Amino acid sequence: MAAMTGIRDLKKRSSELFRKCWAEAAFISLLQMGLFLLFYAVIMLLGIITGALQTGSILPKFNSFPPNFIIGSVILILIYYISTAPLMLGIRWYYWHAAEKNVMPVSSVFAGYRSTEYALSLIKLKVITDMRRLTPAIISAACMAVTISITKKLLTYQMSDTGAFLLKVGCAVVCGGLILFFLISGMQYVPVGYLLADNPDAGADNIIKLSKKIVSKKYAYMMMLYASFIGWYVICIAGFPVLALIPYLYMTLAVFINDSIEQINSEITPESIENEQKQKENMPVG
Repeated sequence: MAAMTGIRDLKKRSSELFRKCWAEAAFISLLQMGLFLLFYAVIMLLGIITGALQTGSILPKFNSFPPNFIIGSVILILIYYISTAPLMLGIRWYYWHAAEKNVMPVSSVFAGYRSTEYALSLIKLKVITDMRRLTPAIISAACMAVTISITKKLLTYQMSDTGAFLLKVGCAVVCGGLILFFLISGMQYVPVGYLLADNPDAGADNIIKLSKKIVSKKYAYMMMLYASFIGWYVICIAGFPVLALIPYLYMTLAVFINDSIEQINSEITPESIENEQKQKENMPVG
């Protein structure tokens, strides 16, 4: 009950801050969607040029996947990923300052491109965090595929209805656990982009360590926070409301991470530092 009250208060404060920068937030959302649609159009054009895409159809239909289409698509994906990495982190930088009641000009989302060195550091940070997110995703997907395959194989053998039902339930439980494992693993890196705004000179390793520290005691709270947006997710099936959901979610996460950092800083006292040093000194060597 206390957690739900805290989430309601958090979202209320986020809404108030969001209203102060709704025009900038709308532009940022349109920019993100515009870049994605441009990337999508280029991929479709590549499909037409290489003969992979069937023309004359409203929905994209692929006749085949020739090597030149696959290679071209991989190159385009890498270009899109690398070129937009500083922008994606710059957007979180914008919402971080908005959460601190410091509304920046919308041009600040391009701050990541101010120098080649800084842009490369942002790309490195995004690659590291995405690779660490990808690992549990691959593990979860592989284990789910094996579980489903084994379940289907076992169901081909004669067994009672009760046995088949229990087998399906067991498969569902395992798959649900794997999905939960993926979500929990990925949540460790949610604060990364926002933390970079507060620590622009910190290295990737330090940012990631702080991100994990913030999330370590907030897993259940974050799950409840994401779940509180279920109504929004349903509405976004229509498409256009997603333009409002994305900035609102960014703002809510920024406020949440800001609150978490303040809590961590309040817990760091001279006594806690002294106790931590004593614990390290008393630890057995080797």
